Amino acid sequence: MKKAGIVIILSLLIVGCDISECEKVKSSEVSFLIDISDPSLFEEARNDIKTNLPKFMSKLGLESIEECHQLTVSIAPLSARDELRISTETIGVNQKGLSRKQVKAMGNPKPIIQMISKSLNEYEGLKDLKDYNSGSSIGNQILKAMMNMKASGNSTLVIISDLIINDGKFSLYKKIPNDIDTEIIESVFDPRLLEEYLEDYSIESAPSIVLVQLQAIEGHMKTKRGEIATFWKSLLVEGLEQNVTIVDNLSN
Repeated sequence: MKKAGIVIILSLLIVGCDISECEKVKSSEVSFLIDISDPSLFEEARNDIKTNLPKFMSKLGLESIEECHQLTVSIAPLSARDELRISTETIGVNQKGLSRKQVKAMGNPKPIIQMISKSLNEYEGLKDLKDYNSGSSIGNQILKAMMNMKASGNSTLVIISDLIINDGKFSLYKKIPNDIDTEIIESVFDPRLLEEYLEDYSIESAPSIVLVQLQAIEGHMKTKRGEIATFWKSLLVEGLEQNVTIVDNLSN
């Protein structure tokens, strides 16, 4: 019995020696901006996340976390207020040599799901407040969200909105420009913030941008979704030197 006990202890020690800190941890990051400037837009955005988030994360290759991999997910509301009210949660496996069961437990997305659910519940209480629904300020919030993310090249910024800018400086309700010039860029993005962003990020290191163009648009703007999408593609290329993917929902 003593001999058997020694063998078991030695075996456990050997297994334990195989577990070590990762020399390098791969970091991935996804940040969501959710339009709450209109109740119908928010409801469509929330339903899209609840229904299609797993498929979207799978497309990014982030449906599961392997050893030496860390995932950070953030979420913030898009509204009339020019602010980045962000919530963040990180999961990861910073050791190698663990069992599959241990890796699965450490990479469980439950904390991220809870964070997103809590945030969406908070936005439910904000969407009817005048400070939040009296317009839609998108440009600077995109810049702030991108600057909040690591310049790792493994990050994705997702904007879920009708993409209609309507603030004190610029409004797509009045006109959707065909050509992008300096005046338009500086109307959508604060020049000083834009300069700071361009100094810190290259095309290779900046987050990939996905625009989810919601369909809950009222009035004559409903027929202008194509023009709005074209405007944003041109704006992000000319203004941020970034290409963009535009989809109807997270499952596309």
